[in-house]
Amino acid sequence: EADQLTDRLQAVLEAIYAAFATDWDDFSDKVQAENDLTAEALWLARLVVELMPQQAEAKGLLALMLYCEARRSARRSPENAYIALSEQNTALWSRPMIEEAEQLLTQALALGPLGPFQLEASIQSAHCMRLTTGHNNWRDIVEIYDRLATMAPTLGVLISRAAAVAELLGPQVGLEALAAL
Repeated sequence: EADQLTDRLQAVLEAIYAAFATDWDDFSDKVQAENDLTAEALWLARLVVELMPQQAEAKGLLALMLYCEARRSARRSPENAYIALSEQNTALWSRPMIEEAEQLLTQALALGPLGPFQLEASIQSAHCMRLTTGHNNWRDIVEIYDRLATMAPTLGVLISRAAAVAELLGPQVGLEALAAL
């Protein structure tokens, strides 16, 4: 029911993101054709934003997923080998998806309050700036990870923060951040 949406929103958003993440890195054409959870998760996230347009985290989640999906074609080589984000050919990224994600993130940040999906989307936005600037702003990325780590200090966030610190300050400092975990 409509009066239950707000109370259940966080659980719904987390379930949508889990479905997206489950399928996001599966590059088997057969699996994609038979069970494209990524497309379904994007559809569900759009539906939540449509039903709850004033919910910042719903827009943050959709933005996050669009940033990630925009880079799908650049994440694997023709031989299906993983390509690190910093080595991806930005010409293969989907500008329309990134532009849509930017609009959603801007709207989400204006709505408030700030939440983990908005911060994760902000990190992806900073990575996508490489499309226009030619480089990553690692200082901004580390600062966003710092905020995310205080809000959601998961192991994945802390490891990703250490990797960003290594990019900004050097491998030894990144290894020290990992060792502290």
